[in-house]
Amino acid sequence: MPQNSNEIVAGRDVIVYVEPWAAANTFPTISAWGTSPGGSWVDQGYTKDGAHVQWRMQYQEYTVDQQLDPVARIPSQRDLRLRANLGQIDSASMVNATGQGTSTSVAATTGVRGHNDFTLTGTIAATYFSSYFDVRSPVSGEAARIVGWQGRSVGDINIDFHIPDLAQVNMEFALVPDTSVSPARIAQIQVITPAL
Repeated sequence: MPQNSNEIVAGRDVIVYVEPWAAANTFPTISAWGTSPGGSWVDQGYTKDGAHVQWRMQYQEYTVDQQLDPVARIPSQRDLRLRANLGQIDSASMVNATGQGTSTSVAATTGVRGHNDFTLTGTIAATYFSSYFDVRSPVSGEAARIVGWQGRSVGDINIDFHIPDLAQVNMEFALVPDTSVSPARIAQIQVITPAL
């Protein structure tokens, strides 16, 4: 593979979007980094320490007496997750990060404070989301985009209010096959290259 600096992606330019899962969800169009994807994608605001894609596969190994090395390795499990730490305590993002609860907002008016409320009840929801990371390459200025089509919120939520760092909300989606299409889709990664 030839060296291509346009495929180097790093830095602070990360935007995390989430929308409720639906069979009609589509990958954002090829456009400049930071272009709103439209539809029902919602920007989750400030992030802390970037966005993370974790892909882990496990294999079952088969051995025979006559060989030291396994004679076959068959995939037995795959776990694909998209994760980001949100740097804002936003009630709508709390619904996404937990997959539970409701978010309500009352806008501030002249002389009256507004408020955003996240309410958690005893009802357990089976909510799925699509997640989208838009990351800008510091070399090309173009975007690397990752979409997880159907995921459940599985992150541990620890909101720490203390001096060393700002309070954060861990948003982590474990992806499952989206069987609304065939073959089932799980994730898509796209690295955009500059126009000539």
